[in-house]
Amino acid sequence: MREPSYDNRFKLADSNRCPRCHYKLDGASGGTGAPPKAGDYSVCIMCAAMLVFTPEAAKGLRLMTEEEQLDLPGDARAELHRVQRAVILTNLKLGKGVPDREQP
Repeated sequence: MREPSYDNRFKLADSNRCPRCHYKLDGASGGTGAPPKAGDYSVCIMCAAMLVFTPEAAKGLRLMTEEEQLDLPGDARAELHRVQRAVILTNLKLGKGVPDREQP
């Protein structure tokens, strides 16, 4: 399987914040080359929460439900977990600590 490229970066609305830690998320990147749309998923770069873009894709994110996580195809779930680990390890290296792992 080909590794996705995250060179495609897209600006998000200034009001976009992680619903878990409230970190301002002003950009998104992905392997498809297309801007995020409703139902696409992401990971917060501060707390590593799994997120889903709302119908106002450039403006809104919500926490991914446990059911949605379980319904993800195995490769997508593995990729999200890989990104979560990368976020956590990077933040540890930067001295930001380990995020609160509680998710609704």
